[in-house]
Amino acid sequence: MQAWELRGAQRRQAAISSFGFSGTNAHLVLGEYLPSSEVRPQVTAVTQNKKVIVPLSARTAEQVRQRAGDLLDFIRREPSVDLIEMAYTLQVGREPMEERAGFLVSSVEQLSAKLEAWVNGEPEIKDFYQGQCRRGKESISIISQDDEVKETLVEKWIAARKLSKLLDVWVRGLDLNWNKLYGEVKPHRIALPTYPFAKERYWIDTTADSPAGGLQLSGSAAVLHPLLHSNTSDLSEQRYSSTFTGGEFFPGGPPGAHDAGVMHKVMPGVACLEMARAAIGQAVPARSGSMVLELRNTVWVQPLVVTRNKRVSLALLTNDDDQNRL
Repeated sequence: MQAWELRGAQRRQAAISSFGFSGTNAHLVLGEYLPSSEVRPQVTAVTQNKKVIVPLSARTAEQVRQRAGDLLDFIRREPSVDLIEMAYTLQVGREPMEERAGFLVSSVEQLSAKLEAWVNGEPEIKDFYQGQCRRGKESISIISQDDEVKETLVEKWIAARKLSKLLDVWVRGLDLNWNKLYGEVKPHRIALPTYPFAKERYWIDTTADSPAGGLQLSGSAAVLHPLLHSNTSDLSEQRYSSTFTGGEFFPGGPPGAHDAGVMHKVMPGVACLEMARAAIGQAVPARSGSMVLELRNTVWVQPLVVTRNKRVSLALLTNDDDQNRL
C-alpha cells in the first residue's frame, strides 16, 4: 500500500502470474496507458445554454452521494480537468445503476459548487436531478413505450437541445445512448474516481486479549481457531475442545437422516484434518519456519455427525519413540 514510483522508467509495467492446483495457469502483462501527445481534433457536443450533463449512479443512495464526494475531491486536486471529457467518461464509461443523480453545468467550477452543496445536504440546487430507477420506471410513461417511440422522443429532445428533459428521464430509469450527444469525433475518456464499494467486513474479528492469538466469532466468546474453540487440558493429557451446532459453514452432507426433527450433518474429512493441524499448532507453537507438519496413518473409525451443540475433543499424546499421536 504505497505509491508506485517510476524510478527512471517511462511508464508503469507489471507482470502477474497465477498457477492453479488444477494445472490451469495464467500470466498477465500490464502496461500503464499514456495519452498521446498529438493534437486532438475538435469535439462537437450538444449543449443546453453551454451546459452539459454530468451523471452519477450507484447501488445505494449513500454510495451515489459518496461518488459525488469523490468527484469533488478529484476536481479540487485536478482543477484544470476538461469538463466535456469528464462528462463523457461518466456517461459512457460507468454502468448505470439504480440510484441516480445528475447535474447540468457549464464549467468545472460550477460543477464543484453544486457537488459541494449536495454533499453538504443543501436543498434546492439549480439544474440538479435525482431519482431511483425502479420507482421512476413506474412514474414516467415514456419507458412503457416501444423502442421506436422512445428513440424518436429522445432524438427530438436532442435536436431541441433539451438536456434537462433527458437528464430528468435518465435519473428515473430511462437508459440513454450518450454517444448521440456528440458528433463523429468523441471526447477522450479520462481517469476518474472509481466506484465506492461498501466497506463491509465479513471476517472473524481478532481480539487483543484472546489467548494464543485467539479469534472472536460473531456472537460468541473468544476461540483459538474456527474449528478449535478452547484449551481444556489437564494434568492427564493435552486436550482441545469445540462445540458445533450444525449451523456452521463447514459441516456438509449427506444430511439424510432426521432424528426427532433434528438435522444430522457430517463433518467433512478436510475439516477434521484442519482441527488436528490446528491442535498441533497450538500445542507446539515454537516450530521453526523450516519444519513441515505431516499427518500420517489417518483413520476414521466413524464419521463425526453434528446435530445441535455437539461437543468434540481432541487429545494429543506422545509415543515412546517421541512421535506425537492424536
